[in-house]
Amino acid sequence: MGLLSALTPALPLGRGHEGNLSRSRSGVVLAEATGLDGKPAAIPPPPPRGKWPAPRAPATSIPDPTGVGLGQLTCGTVDGMVAGFWQRSVYEVGGFVWRAGRLRVLPQNSRPAAINGSGVVVGDMVSHYTAQAFRWARGTHQPLGYLGGTDELGGRWSRAAGINARGQIVGTTSVRGGDRHAYIWANNAMTDLGTLGGLSSEAVAVNEAGQICGNSVTATDQSRAFVWSNARIYDLGTLGGSWSRAVGLNTKGQVVGASEMADGRSRAFLWERGALRDLGVLPGDQQSEAVGINDSGEILVRSIGAETTAFVWYRGRRSAVAGFGRRVDPGGINAQGYVCATALNTTGNDHAIRWRGGVTTDLGTLGGDYSYASAITAAATVLGSSAVAGAFVPQAVFWTL
Repeated sequence: MGLLSALTPALPLGRGHEGNLSRSRSGVVLAEATGLDGKPAAIPPPPPRGKWPAPRAPATSIPDPTGVGLGQLTCGTVDGMVAGFWQRSVYEVGGFVWRAGRLRVLPQNSRPAAINGSGVVVGDMVSHYTAQAFRWARGTHQPLGYLGGTDELGGRWSRAAGINARGQIVGTTSVRGGDRHAYIWANNAMTDLGTLGGLSSEAVAVNEAGQICGNSVTATDQSRAFVWSNARIYDLGTLGGSWSRAVGLNTKGQVVGASEMADGRSRAFLWERGALRDLGVLPGDQQSEAVGINDSGEILVRSIGAETTAFVWYRGRRSAVAGFGRRVDPGGINAQGYVCATALNTTGNDHAIRWRGGVTTDLGTLGGDYSYASAITAAATVLGSSAVAGAFVPQAVFWTL
């Protein structure tokens, strides 16, 4: 397993598109909404309001050629390239890139995490004890190495979390002495972003200006969200408690995440102009956490009470993401405000859904009982996984307009 395969037209032609900065629960950062030629991507019109459910979207599956791995799509581009992995065993991963029915398997247990508009894929090469960040572009697979480490088992380690249109990559690496620090990779070199005074930090997202958000331990051993800009790292503070955690940012430098309040509960936050704003919860819920933000400032939030639900926050207004009247676990938001999520239906099964402006689309499954949504593209293509009729192993799948 893990050998680089030839391009093979083994799968049917899909209509997938991709774009825009978005962050899912799995940490996936999607590419900005431009094609390979640098021109703006075609954006679908908004859906009609007041209709539910919307017509189901066509699904395209990408099964593991070995028939073994559980499939999951993680990221994609505006011109229809998607990437994901098959989990073949606890320590064996088969990463892949798919476009227009042609499949390429990535080498060395590579697990894609993010992709930019030029089709550059980043992620991790995983093993039993360690991981190493990689970059893949046009058939060339490049390990990114580490900024130090130790000689003990697992003492050298790195991961990639995001990439922007300029090809700058961010993530986390082991450093001299064995601690782990946030990094930026550019011009074929990895640079340590430092910490907020503690021993460790991580980078989770980068925007087109090269601003980076992440999390760091402070000198007093507290966890804080940070922004790195112009070679300086800034503590974003908290909503009154001891910790905060960033999950994403947009091109305006707005950062979202979650923070502890003075009463010990956690709330989603928006950081802008040097201040944190509490985004609240849906009625009856107690806690919340941000999932992603788009360049318009629309923020997808997970609201937590008796069940998990979701809402989109925009300019002080919360719009609940409708599922089937039960649990809704949000996955991501794109530039136009389309949301993907996984919702529990009335028969007790999880289904991937797409939502915007009060319109919910049940994306269904590949014939099995359940499906999951992990990310959404600029063209409202939903990426995820689905059970298959008569098969034990779920497959990677995307749903298109």
